Formats: sequence, structure tokens, C-alpha cells
Amino acid sequence: MTQIERAYLGVITDAIEGCFAFDIDQEQYQFTTHLEEGASYSEVLRRALKMEKKIIECYLVAAEQSQYLMADIPRAFKLVAKKRSERIEKLQSLLEVTK
Repeated sequence: MTQIERAYLGVITDAIEGCFAFDIDQEQYQFTTHLEEGASYSEVLRRALKMEKKIIECYLVAAEQSQYLMADIPRAFKLVAKKRSERIEKLQSLLEVTK
């Protein structure tokens, strides 16, 4: 997040002057963090996987939307998405162990 904030703040004046704004449907990336009482370990892992995938998708959409206006912003979003994808691999390996 720090990388994104630094990149964004570094070019925010140019973005505002260029009338740039993200067009991201917030509802598409919402998820619930509430788990039912007694949820199994595998259910928790599946929920975490689903959340991570949505978060990564949101970062990639933001990177795509900003790629033609600001070089630093899409690079930062893509970097964060790449780092978060490592979480998916870990969660999937934990899920496989529970089967």
C-alpha cells in the first residue's frame, strides 16, 4: 500500500489536472469477512482464496485503467498484485493438505 500511495501522491496533481478518475465498480469487489460459527479450516481457506482473488483483480483493473496516464501507478498496482498472488499459492497449498 505504501508503494501505491507514494506513486499516487507523486502524480496526483497531474492526474487531477488531466481529469483522471478510476471507474471501478465497488460492488464487484465487495466480500464478507464473517464466517459462520464452526466453519471448517478448509472453508476458511476457500474464503481467504476468494478474497485474495478479488483483491488482486481490483488491483489489476486499476492498473489497466491508469496505464495510459501515469506510469508509476499501474506499475505499483501490478507489483502489489504480484506479491499478493504469492498468498494464493500458499493458501492453495494449505487447502490441498486439508483434503
